[in-house]
Amino acid sequence: MLKKDTIPVSHIRGNVRVGENAVEEKLDRTRNVSGLVDSMDLYETEFHRENIASGILDFYENTDRYRLFSRVKWLSWFLPFAAVYKCISRITRQINLPLRKKEYEMTGEVLPIQEEVDGRASPRAWIRKIGSETVFVALYSHHNHNGRTYMNIALPLPFSAMTGILTLSEQNNRGLRLTSKREKGERDHSGTYLAIRDKLISLPLEEQFDVHEEADGTLSATHRMWIFSIPFLVIDYRITKKE
Repeated sequence: MLKKDTIPVSHIRGNVRVGENAVEEKLDRTRNVSGLVDSMDLYETEFHRENIASGILDFYENTDRYRLFSRVKWLSWFLPFAAVYKCISRITRQINLPLRKKEYEMTGEVLPIQEEVDGRASPRAWIRKIGSETVFVALYSHHNHNGRTYMNIALPLPFSAMTGILTLSEQNNRGLRLTSKREKGERDHSGTYLAIRDKLISLPLEEQFDVHEEADGTLSATHRMWIFSIPFLVIDYRITKKE
């Protein structure tokens, strides 16, 4: 268990019902944002911009200009747990993923959050929905530690928050990888944490996003998750620019 100030975490928490309620009174009306970051140059310590496909960079800088289609695949061993959790997530409106493998469009918007309320640098909320149901409320920021720049993503939960600390790196064919996996022997901030009051608990969860640009300009992304190093969830995304 770590002290909460060891790693920067959002101060925003949810109630029994999270959804947009977690952020609606915390918006920063003085700022305009359209992407998960203002500029991917922020991560120049992690990769060379010219080595990443321009469409991927544009998606992170102008997220609101894109359409997001998702296909959720729960691994069979985890399906009973996912079905039970679905009963809870419908109420909390957080990490509220479908059980079927059908492709769904996730709609949403990126909204600026007040720094003094969140406690992190330049935070913004990405609210995603399938139909009228809220699926994710994720609060994006970043922080620096020992010469590295991490993507710092908070998901408000009832009276707590889960935080994913991701490192970014170049991949083959000008792709981008974002991962909370920590290299063996490395002592960095990568990981998944649960913030409760003044405590920060390291969770046995790992996640990884691999993003690529296809020949036609469409982006594809795969989000994989593990618990105790056992895979339990894969989400495939198809990302296209809005006309």
